[in-house]
Amino acid sequence: MSKLNHVNIVKYVEEIVCREEKKLFIVMEYCENGDMAQLIKKCKAEKDFVAEDVIWKIFMQILLALRECHYRGIKGSKILHRDLKPSNIFFDCNNDVKLGDFGLSRIIKS
Repeated sequence: MSKLNHVNIVKYVEEIVCREEKKLFIVMEYCENGDMAQLIKKCKAEKDFVAEDVIWKIFMQILLALRECHYRGIKGSKILHRDLKPSNIFFDCNNDVKLGDFGLSRIIKS
């Protein structure tokens, strides 16, 4: 995660290791406008739709994030996210997409 640096991928900040409790905490960029699952739930509750231009913007930003993972990930490798779903697509303060939760991802060597 620390090697991925793209405007549409949640940024890794640091990791904290708690040896006594045998836990690893990963500190990530904060995405203040929630995730796509929340947006879908809100639209359903309000019987509203997301505007087509907003859908295209979200779609393009997801593709740009995946392109970064698949073609520019870690030198000589590709990263497969493997858990792409609405709750792993976050929105920052400008409502730009941030792809997150790489817990199930795999690194594929060339």
